[in-house]
Amino acid sequence: MTWGNRLAIGLLLAGTAGATFADPVFAKAAGDEAAVRFGTRENVLDISLSPSGEKIAFISAGPEHGEILSIIDLSTDATVRRILANSEIIADLDSCEWADDERLVCSASGMADVGDLLIPFDRLFAVEAASGKVTEISRRQRGGESIGFSQQGGSVLALDVGGEQGKILMASEAVPEMTTGTRLANDDEGLGVELVDIRSGARRNREKPDPGATRFVADDAGRVRIKVRARFDGAGRLTGNYEYLYRPTEGGVWKALENLTIDGQRVPYFSPAAVDAARDVTYGFTKNNGYDAIAEFPLDGTGKGRLVLARSDVDVDSLIRIGRQRRVVGASYATEKRQIAYFDPALARLARDLAAALPNRPLINLVGASAD
Repeated sequence: MTWGNRLAIGLLLAGTAGATFADPVFAKAAGDEAAVRFGTRENVLDISLSPSGEKIAFISAGPEHGEILSIIDLSTDATVRRILANSEIIADLDSCEWADDERLVCSASGMADVGDLLIPFDRLFAVEAASGKVTEISRRQRGGESIGFSQQGGSVLALDVGGEQGKILMASEAVPEMTTGTRLANDDEGLGVELVDIRSGARRNREKPDPGATRFVADDAGRVRIKVRARFDGAGRLTGNYEYLYRPTEGGVWKALENLTIDGQRVPYFSPAAVDAARDVTYGFTKNNGYDAIAEFPLDGTGKGRLVLARSDVDVDSLIRIGRQRRVVGASYATEKRQIAYFDPALARLARDLAAALPNRPLINLVGASAD
């Protein structure tokens, strides 16, 4: 399988940008209304607010299996303008977020043929809002030279990187290349962090690829603060355990995030998921009475943390983050229905007031915020 085939999803999305489809939101198939409703996808699959607060981008369900990316400019006539569409049956347009007021960063996933196997893969690309022009930002591999291939196209760590206009932080997997007959082969291997220009696709290393790294976490100021590494035994086999490292605000070497306690009791498990730069703390998941809970720990070496949200009946299974800085504002859990608990008092009040003003008091999930 060539890299062209594995990256086909980006090319397909680019090639269908000018396609015309029947309206996916309001069209209804003939037949029994209950059957139609049962088989209908959500009208809005993903939505994002631009940093200025003047533009909205959303992905809607297209005809049959497709997806359509549209933009509304609230500073003009607020009409819906479609800029991108996917009609590929083995690929999905999953999400699009504003990196700045002119460009979005989108993710797509699909399946590809590898011999007799179908394997999943995902890729990232940038989209110019005005023209629909697509720029690939996942790390490229030279198909004939690479020893293997990466199914993952990378993940966005930060959309807003201080002092780096038009650039984002990405965690990307490096695959080494064959060195026979050349001195130009890339021998990097493992997960690293790159600063990527979303206009040109140019990239440079921020964290050298590490074969043992499984995840990085950046703070809301765009600095890499957490690194997760898999542990190996003496024979080089994975043990199933991980080590968690942090970097102080001022930078420097990685330090072990260890000897963690809450109320004087040792915490045997904590998986960091986000970092608040202003407070210099990391939010993550721990165990409390057998259930997943949210805790925070300062990144100062003291290891003294606190429980932020815990339940005695269900897992607290996700953090709620909004805006380009991906600020942590709450957490979510599911009882008989999905529930959200906001840590931010102003947002909690806003969600409560909106729910009270709408019919049937729906669950309000705040998913975007402007830069101010």
